[in-house]
Amino acid sequence: MYEPKEKQFKPRKFLKLAEKLIDDGKYEEPARIRTVVGRAYYASHLFVKERMKQAGWRIPDDHTVHNFVIDELLDNEISNIGSMLDKVYEKRRIADYYMDTPLKLAEGKLCVQIAQEIIDFIEQFPLKKK
Repeated sequence: MYEPKEKQFKPRKFLKLAEKLIDDGKYEEPARIRTVVGRAYYASHLFVKERMKQAGWRIPDDHTVHNFVIDELLDNEISNIGSMLDKVYEKRRIADYYMDTPLKLAEGKLCVQIAQEIIDFIEQFPLKKK
């Protein structure tokens, strides 16, 4: 079941949560960092994915969507944004799947910053399908 556009969840809310959580000492730091990295990635990924749909891309509806979005950005004359999203994606994979790899607070903060930069750029320079 689909919600009307005005009621759909806004990916920016993930970023707002990440911004608040990163310095919230009420939560254990390793769990906090891993959660922040994931929310920062999904904020930027989902924002870009929605903008790509609006610009006419046909987006896969399966696990390939992550690499699809990154690859399309890399191939679409804004490879810096694709590289930035890829960097946050790799940190998200570490955060979610590699518990033996520690993440530092600075890495969490950097992911939040990069996600914000991606969203700001895409808002300022709308995507155009080749």
